[in-house]
Parts: sequence; C-alpha cells; structure tokens
Amino acid sequence: AVQEIGRRSEGMRATVGQIVVHPNASNVIPAEVYLSLDIRHGSDSIRLSTVDELVRIAASFASDDGVDFGVTRRNHTDSVAVSPRMTSILHSAVIDAGIRPLEMVSGAGHDAVVMASRFPMAMLFLRHPGGISHHPDERVDVEDVAVAIDVLEKFVSRLAIEETSV
Repeated sequence: AVQEIGRRSEGMRATVGQIVVHPNASNVIPAEVYLSLDIRHGSDSIRLSTVDELVRIAASFASDDGVDFGVTRRNHTDSVAVSPRMTSILHSAVIDAGIRPLEMVSGAGHDAVVMASRFPMAMLFLRHPGGISHHPDERVDVEDVAVAIDVLEKFVSRLAIEETSV
C-alpha cells in the first residue's frame, strides 16, 4: 500500500525503512510490530496528506483485526526549494561541460536543507551506474567525478563573474 499510494503523485517517494517484529519467529504471531516510513515530496501539503492517508489505512487494518495501533512521528522536515538563480548558473555550467542537464525534484535530506535556510542553494548529483544510493553498493565512476569537478569549476567561475559584475 505504501508504494502504491506513493506512486499516485508525481515526485512522491514513499518507502518502508524498517520493520521490527517481536518475537521475530516465522511460526509465531507477533505481539508487536514497529514500522518506519520515509515519505518525501516537494510539496509539504501533499506529503502530509499522504502520511495522514497511510495512517488512516493502517489504523483501519488494525481495527479490523482487533489490534492496538499507534503512531509516533519522529522526524519532520519541511521541503526546501533550491535557488532559481543558483540552479540556472549550475544548469549553464552543466551545458558548458558538454552534458545534457537533467533536472529533478530531490527528496534528499542533505546538508543542503540546513544550508538553504542561510544561503542560496542548488544541488549537483553524480550518477550511479546501478541507480542506487545510500547503500553499501553505491559507487561512482572516476569519469563522472571528473565531469562533476569540471562542472563545479565552471559553476564557481560563472558565479564569480556574476558576483563581480553586479
């Protein structure tokens, strides 16, 4: 249900992060189950309404089965917009490096979320050959790192030129 509901809205990412079952035995009905959800979207209202919908569904399942159900919201981070100006400069730097830019909404909770409250921010992602992240198998190719360094050099140069011409 989590992934199905998460796919309803473009840009939504909804995943189950952890499932902890007590007792954790294949032949025993568990007395307790803890589940963590990670739900991300560029719109806080869409994300929060999705959380509410998932909680209602889970509560309904629990009620139907006569089991207790509770929710603890541990983390909540508002979505943060990138700087249109910084994104435009980064976009141009990518093109200058001979790469076709791919823009995406990121649900990433990187340092950029904290930085955006104080400074204009944009993000440059490096591709992973398998498309995975935050996993022991995550890696980048040396050639992609070289391209990223080239893009960042072009970005900083463009930014410096723009700042000094103001």
